[in-house]
Amino acid sequence: LLDAGADPRATDAYGSGALAWAARGGHAAAAEALLAKQAPLEQADAAGATALMLASEGAHTEVVTLLLASGAACDAADERGFTALLLACAVAAPPKKSRGSTADPCAHDAVVARLLDAGSSPNVQDGIGRSALMYAAGSGLKQIVGLLLGRGADVRLLDHCGEGAISLAEARVDTTV
Repeated sequence: LLDAGADPRATDAYGSGALAWAARGGHAAAAEALLAKQAPLEQADAAGATALMLASEGAHTEVVTLLLASGAACDAADERGFTALLLACAVAAPPKKSRGSTADPCAHDAVVARLLDAGSSPNVQDGIGRSALMYAAGSGLKQIVGLLLGRGADVRLLDHCGEGAISLAEARVDTTV
């Protein structure tokens, strides 16, 4: 469609462009083709979400890597204050572990590592005051907690309800985080 003249800047009724849809679906080849045709890298939808945020939320490491290499702003925030890093940590789930086996890494581990390598701040807080560390600790994401702490995440930050990473981790049944 791009070769036939489709506009890579066109948006749907919610302000999402083709690059956002490619990122949301994890379609790296489509995202690369759109960027080559000058699709806006930082185009945000009506809620302020960018392609990088959507790819991070979906744990699409290849697309995240492509967008960061193209210059995507890693600490841009949507209307709720979520950055790509916050979204990746907020939606990540601990890996499933069966009896007698070790768990696979969480799908978001690589995305979080890429975002931190690109300069994402581990201490940004969203609209309710939650940080990436708070989300990761509260979900029992040990690998991500380690990545964040290794990059200077502040365990003393509190959200608007007075909760911090430690209290959120303690509220879990599995308190080994």
